[in-house]
Amino acid sequence: VYIQNKSKNQIELFYMSQHLKKLGFDSKLRSISLDEDKSIHRLIFEKKKSLFLSKIKEITNGKDEDFNRDQLGIESMFLMPFIVNDETFAIISFADIKYEYSRDPSIRGVKNLTLKQRKEIEQLVVLIANPLFQSLQNEKIEKAHRELQATQAQLVEAEKSAALGQLISGVAHEINNPLAAIRSSAEILEMDQARILEDVPKFFQSTNPETLSLFLELQTLSSKKRRYLPSREERQRKKQIRSTFELISFESPTTKEDTIELISELFLEDSYPKLKERFTETEALQILQMLSLFSTQKNALKNIRLSTEKSARVIFSLRKYLGTDIKGTPREIKISELIESSLRTYDNYIQGIMVLEKDYSEDGILICVVDEIQQVLKNLIFNAIQSMYTSPMKKLKIVVQKVNTEFGEKRKISIEDSGMGVGEDVVQKLFTPFFTTKSRGEGIGLGLYVSKKIVEEHGGHLEYEPKEGGSRFSVWI
Repeated sequence: VYIQNKSKNQIELFYMSQHLKKLGFDSKLRSISLDEDKSIHRLIFEKKKSLFLSKIKEITNGKDEDFNRDQLGIESMFLMPFIVNDETFAIISFADIKYEYSRDPSIRGVKNLTLKQRKEIEQLVVLIANPLFQSLQNEKIEKAHRELQATQAQLVEAEKSAALGQLISGVAHEINNPLAAIRSSAEILEMDQARILEDVPKFFQSTNPETLSLFLELQTLSSKKRRYLPSREERQRKKQIRSTFELISFESPTTKEDTIELISELFLEDSYPKLKERFTETEALQILQMLSLFSTQKNALKNIRLSTEKSARVIFSLRKYLGTDIKGTPREIKISELIESSLRTYDNYIQGIMVLEKDYSEDGILICVVDEIQQVLKNLIFNAIQSMYTSPMKKLKIVVQKVNTEFGEKRKISIEDSGMGVGEDVVQKLFTPFFTTKSRGEGIGLGLYVSKKIVEEHGGHLEYEPKEGGSRFSVWI
C-alpha cells in the first residue's frame, strides 16, 4: 500500500513494510514521485481507476517504479486506487514476483486473475484499507487537536499578556495623574512659605478690626462660591467679568489687570464694588492678593486630599478585583451619614455647579463594612458627576427608600443624574471588568464591577435603571 504525501507530491510505502523488511527490501525501496509524466501510479491517482499489468517489463514506467520493480522482481501487477471523498488516498498493489523472492511458490496468480476475482479483491481491499484510513485519520485528528490546543494556549497567553499590559498601562496612568497633582500642590505650598512668614504678619498688623472682619467675610464667600467648571464655561465666565470691569475706571492699567485676574480666581466679581467703596484700588488689590494666598494654600491641600483619595480608590478596586483586600469589620451606621460623607469628597464638583436633591425620609441603620459601602457610593456619585460634564442642566438626585422584598426589608439607595445616559449597546457591558467609556486617565473600568461585587457580598444587589434624560443606579441592601 502506497500512501500519498501531498507536501512532497510523492507516495510512500506504508503497509506490509514489516513483511518486506524480512525479505530485505524495505531499506532499498524508494518513494515514488508523482511528478513524472510516465508514472503508472500518477495515472491511477488522476484517473481513479484500477489497472492490470500482465507483463510489466514491457511497459516503460517512472524511474522510481522501475527501481522498485527490479528490486522486487515484479512480473505482473494489479493496482487499485482507494478513494475517499472523491480523492485518491492510497494505491493498493498486488503483484507476482519472481520465484526466488517468494516465500510460497504456490501463490502465483495475479496474471491469471479473472474479472470477477479482481472485483472481489477490490471489495476486500476496501475492507482492509478502511481501518487503515480511519487509523490515519484519527492520527491526523489527534495531531490537529494537539495543534489546536497549543494554539489556544498561545492565544490565551497572548490575551493575558494584552490584558495585563492594558491593566498596567491604565493603573500607571491613574496613579501618575494624582501623583503629579500632589507634587504640583506641594511645590505651591513650598513656594508660598516665604510670603506666609513675611507678608501675612505685616498685613494683619496693619489691619484694623473692620478690615479684618471684611477679609474673613470675603474669604468665606470665596470658599462657598468657588467651583469647578469645564474649560469652555470658565472661559465664558472670565470673558463676562472682563466686560463688566471695562466699565470700572482704574488709575493703573497694571492694577486693573491684576484685580480682574484675582477677582476671577476668587469668584468675588459681585463683591468688588463693596471693596471699591471702602478702599483705594491699591488697598483692594492687597486684600485680594492676601485672599488669593490663603485660597491657594487651601486648594493645594484639597488637591492633595483628592489626589490621595483617587489613588486609594484605584488601589482599593484592584485589591478587591484580585481578592487581596483586607476584610473590614461590619458596624452600624446611618445610610444618610454614609452618603453625606461620600458627597463631601466631591464638594468642588458639586457646590455652585449642580442642583443637588436629597431625600432621606426613609433613612435607616445599615450594618456593613463602612469603607466598602462608602467606596460604592463614591464610585456611583463620581460616575454621575462625570456624566454631566457637558450637560447644560446638571442635577444630581439621591433618594433612600424602604422596600419590602421576599428576603425581608431592604433599603434602596438611588443615585440619579441628568447626564448623557447609557446606550443600549453599553448596558450589557457596564459591570464587565476593565470596560470603560471614559477617556484615558479617568478610570480603568473596575469601579462598577467592584461596586457590584461589594454590594453582593453584603447580601444585596446593584442595578442600572434607564431613565429619560440621564441614568439611575440603585443599590439594594
